[in-house]
Amino acid sequence: MFGGEFHRVSSFNRQNTPPQRGLFTFDGRYSGHPFADYLLGSLSFSSRNTRNALNENVNSRYFAFVQDDWQATRSLTINIGLRYEYAAPFDNAQGDISNWDATLNRVVVVKGCRTRIRDCSNCR
Repeated sequence: MFGGEFHRVSSFNRQNTPPQRGLFTFDGRYSGHPFADYLLGSLSFSSRNTRNALNENVNSRYFAFVQDDWQATRSLTINIGLRYEYAAPFDNAQGDISNWDATLNRVVVVKGCRTRIRDCSNCR
């Protein structure tokens, strides 16, 4: 007996990363006390998200197997088999998945083809 499978895994994630309504910091630099700066409306720092984070991670998974039963004697049947599984690295439509590579001591970005890695040491 033999067989195989193929899975194309895709997960689309659209989310607004926290903080959704912005970040406001009051550190007391104007009045000497953070709560007093809050009451005065004197921010020391503020930020907000400009767009939703779009993640469309996809990968392909391949499976194959062979299996056989061999009856050595009337009371002994040997069942042997072999299975191979491969899950390709994740990729996305934007081509901007990155990860820290400790052996290179830098961030690498998976670009286009899943096997090409672009050096991102000079990226801004």
